[in-house]
Amino acid sequence: MASLKLYYDLMSQPSRSLFILLKHYNIPFQPVLTSIGKGENTTEEFRKISKFQKLPAVEDNGFPMTESIAILRYLARTQNLPESFYPKDAKEQFKVDEYLEWQHQNIRYFLSMYFFTKWLIPNRFKKPPNERAIASAEQQMIDCLNGFETVWLAKGPFLTGNDITAADLWAACEIEQPRICGYDPREGRPALKAWIERVKKNFNPTYDKAHGPLYKVEQMSKK
Repeated sequence: MASLKLYYDLMSQPSRSLFILLKHYNIPFQPVLTSIGKGENTTEEFRKISKFQKLPAVEDNGFPMTESIAILRYLARTQNLPESFYPKDAKEQFKVDEYLEWQHQNIRYFLSMYFFTKWLIPNRFKKPPNERAIASAEQQMIDCLNGFETVWLAKGPFLTGNDITAADLWAACEIEQPRICGYDPREGRPALKAWIERVKKNFNPTYDKAHGPLYKVEQMSKK
C-alpha cells in the first residue's frame, strides 16, 4: 500500500494541482476524497491531519502535511519528479518560486474572491448575490488576469521559459476556477488561451479528469 495519502476535493484549486502532479508522474498514493461541500474537512478527526482543516492535505507514513506549495517542495525532495518541473538549480528554482509566492496575493486571491462572491456565497450559504461586490471582484480579477498575460506570458511558452514547471500547473488550476461562475479567462486573451492549452496537453488525460467536476458545474450554469 502506498505510503502517501492525499486528502482532496477536486473543486479545490490546489487539490487539483496535487492530484494531477501525483497521477501524471506516477507517484503511488491513496486518494481520500474529502468533500468540502459536506463539511468533511471541518471535523475534529480531520483536524488531526490538517491543523487548519484545509484541503488539500497529505500524510506520508502518518506524517501530516498541509499547504500545497509546502507539499510540492516536500515531494520534490522525496520523490522522483522531473528536474524541469521543480528545478534543483538555485536560479531556475527561484523562477518557479517567484511565481508560486507571487500568486498568493494575486491570481489565487483575486480569482478566489470572485468565485467566493459570485458563486460560493449564493449557492452554498444561500444568500442573495451582492451585485456591487461581484462587480468590484470581477474588475479586480480582470485586471489581475490581464497583468498575468502581459507579464508572466512574455517570457516564452511557459511561465518561467521553455519548460513546463510547477508554476504552470498551479497557475492553470487557479485560472480554470472562474469558469464555474460563467466567466472564461481564456476569452479575449489569446496568449493565455494558447498557454493553458499547452499546459492541458502536457498533463492530459489527468488534467481533464481533475477538472471534470468543475466543467460539469460550468455546463450546468449555462442551462
